[in-house]
Amino acid sequence: MSTYINKYGEIEVRSPANEVWQWFKRDNQAMFGLLLLSLILTFILLSPFLAPYSPLKQFPEQVLLPPAWEPHGELRHLLGTDELGRDQFSRILLGGRVTLGLAATAIMGAFLLGSIATFLVIRLGRVATAITDFIINSL
Repeated sequence: MSTYINKYGEIEVRSPANEVWQWFKRDNQAMFGLLLLSLILTFILLSPFLAPYSPLKQFPEQVLLPPAWEPHGELRHLLGTDELGRDQFSRILLGGRVTLGLAATAIMGAFLLGSIATFLVIRLGRVATAITDFIINSL
């Protein structure tokens, strides 16, 4: 923890998290990345409301449409359609939810395995360390 004297002469103690946030706020690239990540997460979480169509709904008469900004593109299919006539924008938005769910599952699984390994090392000592070393080296 860091101790500062603010402009009023009061002693201010900052936590490590506050120190990191102060450093982060001074870095323009980091703030831009945080903003971009926040926008992407917002779009992913709101995707059921933003997606104009079901990701599986097919429009057989509108196969391989180009994006809306290209010639012959349509605004109702913002990013165009695929070879089966499915809306690309809806598929990307709702695919982001699946990706986010898989990432969260992987993080929880890694946390669980790490917690179990830590518990075993604490309880079993050298035996657990040898087993863990064997598993890691075999990968």
